[in-house]
Amino acid sequence: MKKELQFLVIAPSGNGSNIYSSHWLKEPGERIFDVCLLHYHEDIVDSERPKKVDYFYHLKDYKYPMIHKLLTDIHVELLHKYDYFFLIDDDIEICTREINQAFLTTAALNLQLAQPSLTKDSFCSWPFLKSKRGSFVRFVGEVEVMAPIFSKDTLNKCLHTFIENKSSWGMDTLWSYILNFPKDKIAVFDFIQMKHINPVGHGELYLKLKNKHRDEWKAIQTNYGLERHYFREYGRLENVNKHRHPFIFLGIKFGESFNYLLQAIRDFGFEARIKSRLKKIIKGV
Repeated sequence: MKKELQFLVIAPSGNGSNIYSSHWLKEPGERIFDVCLLHYHEDIVDSERPKKVDYFYHLKDYKYPMIHKLLTDIHVELLHKYDYFFLIDDDIEICTREINQAFLTTAALNLQLAQPSLTKDSFCSWPFLKSKRGSFVRFVGEVEVMAPIFSKDTLNKCLHTFIENKSSWGMDTLWSYILNFPKDKIAVFDFIQMKHINPVGHGELYLKLKNKHRDEWKAIQTNYGLERHYFREYGRLENVNKHRHPFIFLGIKFGESFNYLLQAIRDFGFEARIKSRLKKIIKGV
């Protein structure tokens, strides 16, 4: 029997955000994934928070170093138990159903890395990652550190990079490099959108790092000989209907109708009936 896929959301957890509860776990009866929160503040204001998720650890560190510690020291078994991992920031609004869809689409397309697209009103560093009208999925050169989905194999290959620096700037470029820049294994889902609610560069992370994130980014570029980023599109799957790409749509509909006709003829046994009648005629002669 084929093993059922297992999905895990891992996210930093701060006292100021309850998005995990108001959005990620909004439809508990439909959830097909588990949630692991890694708390980064010194204290835990909401004592009920650990009880609301499947795993909770108070690690008091930056996002990716915490994930590295979790998967290499604290709970190594998670790497064996789960097939796909969504490493999402705690200021990202996305509902249960959309997370389900993101996991299932990543698996269906056999992707190594993926992410939902950003809503038009999201704060973002890269407009390239905002949802594109008419597009279903775009195959791209890179996804962002803010909310990547990793396959188990990709996470194992890239996990060592999670302690390259504290800010995580430049890690996303490094992941593409490690995967040898595939043109059909990294994708952005335009049909699934998430909203980044906080301005870029103004959070606690940047204050704690005293704005050294750009130096950390530059260090990765220099150490590995990488470009600044690889946000480029290699191809896409587009929505086709009578309003968008009408000629392609009509061609598909014609093909469907023709196939239905052929199937009806086969089901009716029209060909066999003709052969049978011809045999009777020949025998009669």
